Amino acid sequence: MLQPLDTPPVPQRKSQRLQPPRLPQPRAALERELHPRRTRQETRQRLPAPAPWMMIGQSGRLHQLARCALAQNSQRTYSRVWHRLVSFAATRGHPPLPLSRNQTEDFVAHLYDEGLAPATMRCYVAAIAYFHKLNGFPDFTDAFVIGRALAGAARLARTPAQREPMSLRLLRRLTEQCAVVYTSDHDKALYPAMFLVAFYALCRVSEIAVGRFTDHTLQRRDVARLTGADAFRITFRSFKHARGPQRVRINKQLPAASCPVAALDRYLRMRGETQGPLFLHRDGRPVACREFQSALASLLRSLGERGRLSSHSFRIGGATHAARAGLSAVAIQRLGRWRSNAFMRYIRL
Repeated sequence: MLQPLDTPPVPQRKSQRLQPPRLPQPRAALERELHPRRTRQETRQRLPAPAPWMMIGQSGRLHQLARCALAQNSQRTYSRVWHRLVSFAATRGHPPLPLSRNQTEDFVAHLYDEGLAPATMRCYVAAIAYFHKLNGFPDFTDAFVIGRALAGAARLARTPAQREPMSLRLLRRLTEQCAVVYTSDHDKALYPAMFLVAFYALCRVSEIAVGRFTDHTLQRRDVARLTGADAFRITFRSFKHARGPQRVRINKQLPAASCPVAALDRYLRMRGETQGPLFLHRDGRPVACREFQSALASLLRSLGERGRLSSHSFRIGGATHAARAGLSAVAIQRLGRWRSNAFMRYIRL
């Protein structure tokens, strides 16, 4: 600041002195400032609250750590089982835990009477076993009669409700029907691409459409055109029973009406390179599982198909087609991302 010549300069306060310009911080330093590393004590304090099925005593902290071992999907499933168990126990006039042998058998019979699928019943029984073992209670779910009851429920459900596989002929008719039913060019490209990718990549519906409880949906970055080849590489970064990313290659097929490469090429040209879920509506919304299932059901009705077909029929049909094409059992198991021999039930020759 300028001063008159006949007066002594006024001393500046420390806060008014010119400061050197502040140089931008390196990225690592900025990250440390914005996201400081938590101490071990802070990390311990971030343990989740105890689940309602945990009978907390002196080992309550240990139970909280045990809850961290459960995947998010398993925690949600176990919560649903717990609420059903609490409701069941209230109607029978006994506490939800521990269950005696008779009460365990009664609960399994109740699940069947409620119309639960055999696979869901097995999941519930596994959750009941977990509740008891975690709290140190006797577990009666491994009783011989319960195992036989679950096997009997599966046998009874197998014959009448078996889903049919998607055939190549019906797949071709479905893709052609999209051009008749839909007026939007986007939908005419979207649904054939979804049907063909689901069939040739043996996709679960949650891998191509967005659901409520899963985060396995394919993203745009997971699909890449292979240079010098009429093929796409699809990377499944997350899927049911995942043990790391898995890549699947889908090749050009004849006729062109049922070629997944041509259908995916046509759809991606309309979709663009915007990141996010792979399959989007024209307004940018991701396709939901219920929307995919509704579109499939509508198209099947328009074709006059009355069979037991569902979104899972693509996975069954793809496994059957791969077996007819001569792929080995190991190759089919890897293609469909199965961890057990359950894939054998999907092959309908």
